[in-house]
Amino acid sequence: MRLSLRLGLHAVLMLCLHGAASGETYVAVHQWPVERTHSVFVDHRGDVFTTNADRERLERYDPYGTMLESWSLASATSDAPQHRGHLVSAAVASDGGFYAVDSRAHRVRHYTATGTPVRDWGGLGDEPGRFCFPASIALDGQGNVYVADGWNARVQKFAPDGTFILQFVSRDPRHGLEHVTGVAVDDSGFVFVVDPARNRVLKFDAAGGLVLGWGGTGRGEGEFDQPRQIAIDVAGNVYVSDRMNHRIQKFTRAGAYLTQWGTEGPALGEVRWLDGLAVGADGLVYVTDAGRIQVFAPEGAVVGGRVAGVGASTNLR
Repeated sequence: MRLSLRLGLHAVLMLCLHGAASGETYVAVHQWPVERTHSVFVDHRGDVFTTNADRERLERYDPYGTMLESWSLASATSDAPQHRGHLVSAAVASDGGFYAVDSRAHRVRHYTATGTPVRDWGGLGDEPGRFCFPASIALDGQGNVYVADGWNARVQKFAPDGTFILQFVSRDPRHGLEHVTGVAVDDSGFVFVVDPARNRVLKFDAAGGLVLGWGGTGRGEGEFDQPRQIAIDVAGNVYVSDRMNHRIQKFTRAGAYLTQWGTEGPALGEVRWLDGLAVGADGLVYVTDAGRIQVFAPEGAVVGGRVAGVGASTNLR
């Protein structure tokens, strides 16, 4: 039953995703509680991962919120700080291994698919390969690692083995970076960066050149109040968690506004203190806020045999 639901959901939502138009509405279809999580991400199978920041634990769920697996993540190297870490973000590689960001130790950790430590790198500093409160991590199609380097106001790119490649920075008077908390990479190699201090999103090319920026402080369309994370769907659309405006905004890859959803509150479909954000290949949007994961779908999509947004709240189960 679980497999047929997943395949049916994938097929229907792919049609809905590619038919998406400006002004479409997203509705909440499911939620489940999680403990002290900052991030959420989805692998190629549609499984959902979260990092439990204070317990140094990675958790894997099916799309319906059933926990499948949990790993306690130790440090990989003896020279890494031995105090308790603070895992705020992670990403899954094509081989099933994963990378996690430890903001308290200013390090990146690499693990096998079973949670065995492979390597660490980093430490506090502003030199290449060092970090100042890194906030999130992303991988490209070649397995390269991109780290949102917090108060160093940059994104650093590394090879899968941790070798530094380049950094993405901007000193542009209008589109300069001050604090970086979110990073995402599209299929063409463009890198999208969130800066909550300046309430902007920047887009860089693969060589580190600034392409464009958008945003500004406010509650209007395309404006932000402390945006936190960013995600990209298979069509190249860009989603931003607009934390203090308690909403998610969706844009084209060129920064054109498409739609938004969310109002402040604790109920299903409402959001409060948005943190993590991810989009699955099937078009489902996952967000973390106030001790839970919520799942959103375009209104009218058939989810778990029911039409999202019609009648009572849809539930993936």
